[in-house]
Amino acid sequence: DVNLIVDKNTLVFQHNGRPFQIDEIVNLICHGSTKGPEDIGRFGTGFLTTHLLSRKVVVKAMLATKELVKFTINREASSPDEIKILIDKSLKECRLSAKPIEGKIDVTTEYLYEIQDGLAEEITSGITELKNIIPYILALNNEFHTISVKTEREQSVFSLSEEKQSDGYVTKTIKEDGIQLSPPHKIWVLGNDKNQVEIALKVRQRDDKYFLEDISTVPKIFLAFPLFKTSDLPFPIIINSKRFVPLEKRDGIWLSEADTDDNISNKLLIKEAGELF
Repeated sequence: DVNLIVDKNTLVFQHNGRPFQIDEIVNLICHGSTKGPEDIGRFGTGFLTTHLLSRKVVVKAMLATKELVKFTINREASSPDEIKILIDKSLKECRLSAKPIEGKIDVTTEYLYEIQDGLAEEITSGITELKNIIPYILALNNEFHTISVKTEREQSVFSLSEEKQSDGYVTKTIKEDGIQLSPPHKIWVLGNDKNQVEIALKVRQRDDKYFLEDISTVPKIFLAFPLFKTSDLPFPIIINSKRFVPLEKRDGIWLSEADTDDNISNKLLIKEAGELF
């Protein structure tokens, strides 16, 4: 379960996924990654990007050692030496804050950002875009149960409410509960026999006919999560594969004309997706 909570001054991101291993929390503070070549997010750029919201991030986390820690990651520095001092301070704060868990924990990880001045418009735009793609995230990533977005004006909770096996495809119905009633999002998901790639189509039904929804503003390539600079690709479908080789910034995949293994692998996956469509 994921919660995004936004007010005038702060943005909070929470989830109740698995706790941190010790080496993972150290790499979070020092900016690194413990993930291997096959892992999603192996470049460690995802969290780094969130410093656009705030140079300071308050982290509350559950460790695999059944302890809770709380510390601040501070990147308000102008030199490598200053960064090192701040990293050492965060490591010490994390170590000293560790305490045994008592009772049930509903949230295993929380990041709190104090929103910098002048970012209100960007955050509002980002939330709109996020709500637009959440149905596809839930349809293509089985790790999620619910995704909740709460602002001062509204709250929406998205969840997979129904999944039906059909002839060659799965219909996934994503429910959105909020202040205003929203029609359910119906997404068809088709996968190939090798389980290497799948495609998603958002459809609406009128009488006995089906129509594809417009996805012109939605990223067309997913690697379990959307790669955001792929919205302009001229595809009527979304293509998802954990075997895609992403660019280091995770905003796209290798698709140039160069005869490299990464380009060839990605193009073959897109070809397989096209055959599904």
